[in-house]
Amino acid sequence: MARPRSRIRALALNTVGLFFGLAALYHLAVVVRPSLGDGSALRHGVFVAVDALVALGLFARPPLFFWFFTALSLQQLQSHGGALLHEWAVTHRIDWQSVLVLLVVPLTWTLLLHEYRHRAGRSRPGA
Repeated sequence: MARPRSRIRALALNTVGLFFGLAALYHLAVVVRPSLGDGSALRHGVFVAVDALVALGLFARPPLFFWFFTALSLQQLQSHGGALLHEWAVTHRIDWQSVLVLLVVPLTWTLLLHEYRHRAGRSRPGA
């Protein structure tokens, strides 16, 4: 039987997975109707695939998913961190989408890290 913390962590990761699925739909909508967002259709097309893969990964959580999400996290922190600073420097406005990403991605990574360590501890002989 799963421990309460494991169940809560699984629920949180599944919930974040749902939001990544919604993000994939948003990017798809921008590909179909570019006036809904900014940036190139190619960039949005890439994130249709990336967000869909992350959503599926957060639901299934295969063993190597932690490392995929780690790489994505570094890219997102650099990209959205830069976007947040640029928006503030140029327009003195807050890029709320970047703020959301900069909050959710590290929290999700932390949950995945705990799960990764828990799995690694169970797979060691004598654990």
